[in-house]
Amino acid sequence: MTPKETVINYWRAWSEHNLDDLLSLLAPDFISRSSLSQRRAANKDMITKGFEIFDKALPDLKEEVISITAEGDRVVSEVIETATFTGPMELPTGVIAPTNRSYKIHVASFFRINSQGLIVEQITYWDTTSIFKQIGIDPQLFTPNTEPSITDVVQEFTRCMGTDDIDGIMKLFTEDSEWILMATGETFHGIDQIKELATRSVNARNHKGERGIHPFDVFTNNEGTRLCWEYVHTAIVTEDWPASKDRPTPGSEFKLSIVLVCEIQNNKIMKLREYFDMQTIVEPGVKHHLYS
Repeated sequence: MTPKETVINYWRAWSEHNLDDLLSLLAPDFISRSSLSQRRAANKDMITKGFEIFDKALPDLKEEVISITAEGDRVVSEVIETATFTGPMELPTGVIAPTNRSYKIHVASFFRINSQGLIVEQITYWDTTSIFKQIGIDPQLFTPNTEPSITDVVQEFTRCMGTDDIDGIMKLFTEDSEWILMATGETFHGIDQIKELATRSVNARNHKGERGIHPFDVFTNNEGTRLCWEYVHTAIVTEDWPASKDRPTPGSEFKLSIVLVCEIQNNKIMKLREYFDMQTIVEPGVKHHLYS
């Protein structure tokens, strides 16, 4: 499936009110930002909840694609959305009774598609005020909480990990946080040591081609105090590999499964434990420290 076909099928799923088809087109780490969310990130779970709300409230919703352009992994589409507010709109703040009024708006949406043909990112622009005015409801009912949520933390953590944004990820940790490498017993205390760890780690490998950090299982507990972030890391070893001995040969490739378990308080990471199999990158039985 080409990126263009993926986006066409995405809009078709909305028009056909087919949630399963819609979710099958979204990558595990998918995020969406729109005028409705005031540019705040929404993941697959939030898209599911939104779909269910609008499917009940707007049963005749249709998305008409009027133009679509694709280049590489990027797709831009223009859509005309129409619907009639005939069912109850069940929001977290309460239920809005239907007004039986219709709306019609123009939508511009920008997509990024991964190598598996799945949507990784969507940024959408539309005039939400026009929607609310046309169907006769108060736009303040859709104003999101401005306080950061655990979802914001997860999405920002995922973005920073995937783009090597060291400064960005440091903002997610408390000043006295800890990062522990369980395979070697090395512990890094405080922002300065964790930033040094992150910097040396980034310098130690190269993400040429399709290599990189690829999360495949990301979840939190109901209280938002634990985050589990599981991924596969593929890269080329550089001359800056931190260990002074028994290190992989520079220029060699490694593929490493890693699990990060984070303890979170007030939407800040207090402690992170990193689990991986050291024998994947060094000879079995070799005592190995990466950073000391």
